[in-house]
Amino acid sequence: MQQPSMTPDQLIATLWSFPAFRDLEEADLKALCADATVLEFIPGQVVFEQGDPASSALLVLRGRLVAKVEGGPEEARVGECRPGELVGESALLGRENHRNATVFSALHTTCMVVSPDLLAIENPQAAMALEQYLIATITRRIRKTNQAIKLFWKDNPLDVIIHEEGEAPVTLKSRLRALFSGFSR
Repeated sequence: MQQPSMTPDQLIATLWSFPAFRDLEEADLKALCADATVLEFIPGQVVFEQGDPASSALLVLRGRLVAKVEGGPEEARVGECRPGELVGESALLGRENHRNATVFSALHTTCMVVSPDLLAIENPQAAMALEQYLIATITRRIRKTNQAIKLFWKDNPLDVIIHEEGEAPVTLKSRLRALFSGFSR
């Protein structure tokens, strides 16, 4: 990480350019920025490692981050985060969370740390804007995951047998039904 190259005025202007912050007064943004930490990443720099403890998210201000997941010997690129997007938001949803993916900087990238402390800022307008951003990000990710599951469900044989240690073999179809029972179609 490098020292932030973004001035407080640039940070305010950048946040104002994002939909959730457009309606905030300058004083609200100044209060948010006064408590915020800004980080800089160079291209190729690892931001988060999959499996590491997680206690904060990042709001991308400039640049681009890429997420990949590892499963056994394979690795898959699962997404990109561009300016105005959050990454690592699941860290804000509970205790003792771990990173779900390895995230690295594809470009010179500037991010604002979104921590539980920042969400608890005493400025209600700024806190609400951050919370709305968090909820919108989670909603987008759920929709994307649902779309991926539908495509997978449609394009893959569901009679594949899954063998998990300590459990009786089951089909992929029955495992997915059990996982998503109670959800409407």
